[in-house]
Amino acid sequence: MIPVFDLRDYDADPAAFAAAFGKAFHDFGFVRVRGHGISKDIITQAEDNARQFFRKRPATKDRHQMHGNEGLIGYSRNHETARGQDVPDMKEQWNIRARLPSGHPLAGQEQKILTVPRQSSFKPSMMSLYSAFEDLTARVVKPLAVYMGEDEAFFDDKLQDSLSMMRLLHYPKAGSAANHLDLNFLTWLRADEPGLFVTARDGHEYAVVAESDDELILNGGMMLGLMTNNDLKPSWHRVEAHSPRQTIVFFVHPNPDVILTPLKKFNQVADGVRPDYFPPAGADGRVAVSVRDFVTWQIQQIHKTKDAPKP
Repeated sequence: MIPVFDLRDYDADPAAFAAAFGKAFHDFGFVRVRGHGISKDIITQAEDNARQFFRKRPATKDRHQMHGNEGLIGYSRNHETARGQDVPDMKEQWNIRARLPSGHPLAGQEQKILTVPRQSSFKPSMMSLYSAFEDLTARVVKPLAVYMGEDEAFFDDKLQDSLSMMRLLHYPKAGSAANHLDLNFLTWLRADEPGLFVTARDGHEYAVVAESDDELILNGGMMLGLMTNNDLKPSWHRVEAHSPRQTIVFFVHPNPDVILTPLKKFNQVADGVRPDYFPPAGADGRVAVSVRDFVTWQIQQIHKTKDAPKP
């Protein structure tokens, strides 16, 4: 059973909440979160708009592709390949990055492709949910910071220029996402339909689904694992859709220039085994890499797998 937490309980006893919250990430890598504060109307409007868009003809949806940048921004289908795999996932998705700085090469394109003809509420509904996820993230990192041995405000200056991404997902019947670890810091998931399978620390696989409307699923990614020397390591998970499945995911990234390195509380690698998702260490034996460079390195590992000669 994936642990469930109500974020409204944090203020009553921050230390106790943080200890339990961190332990859940340590033991499971996934938690279910209630009391998140995102209104049902905001979620419903975004879900309805996503559903309406995914029902359109392929040629219509393809107008919102950013050729050459599939998987980074805009619409794409059957494009993404998990690290360690050489077959793309069977799914269609729309990636939304709402905070691209003015100098970013894709700045300006996001707002353009978010304008969907004859669906005027698409863009505002997505911007509302994106902002709500940002506000929620600012709350949930407080107990994590406390567990990590820092002040609860530790992440306040590490997220304001984030390039976090919201992803609308549609899996057809028999659609799938291969077993994988998330490379980002945290991942929010809105999904009340079956199809998500998580591998627990003991090796057993469990089906995970939100059990109420006021519930989101949250998991840690590689960046969180790196900052805690794998104490809060990411969990393997996959999607197997026996019927059509729609979800909304929010991938949290710290600011691009934030340096990912184990915090002082975590001076030894958990279990004494250096995970393969850690990039190469420096001359002093420590890993210290910017968020920007970490993402680039992980993408390179994916392409190495795809391009490797087959036996």
